[in-house]
Amino acid sequence: MAVYDDDFGRLAGVQSLSLVKVYNQVAVKEHALRERPAAQVLARAVPWITAHRDEQMFAFVHFYDAHGPYDQPSNTDLGPPPTTGALLALPPYWPGRDRAITSTDWLTRAYDNELVVLDAAVGHVLDALGRHSTTRS
Repeated sequence: MAVYDDDFGRLAGVQSLSLVKVYNQVAVKEHALRERPAAQVLARAVPWITAHRDEQMFAFVHFYDAHGPYDQPSNTDLGPPPTTGALLALPPYWPGRDRAITSTDWLTRAYDNELVVLDAAVGHVLDALGRHSTTRS
């Protein structure tokens, strides 16, 4: 059995509807729905890994969190990004509010925060794989 999950919507299955796909390709700026936060990736990957614990499997689990723009978890004390001063040369696909960031130090700390989230997410996948490897005979 092969499974490929490229549904980036918040609700599984909605993205597979033709009209939704057309809308996202045409109307959503810079294809903003082409990333999933780690929690959403885990919510789909970990149950799949667990359900196939008795089968030989290959799972490619991709986390987007380390890619910009950087969405800060609510538990950080980073605060809002600075937007006064000279603009940075940020990619045009970043949302306008993020292209207004003027501090490389803030971006570096934001990236580091994303890596903390990513590290925890990889830990969840490794835990799932650990359950997988311990149940095999």
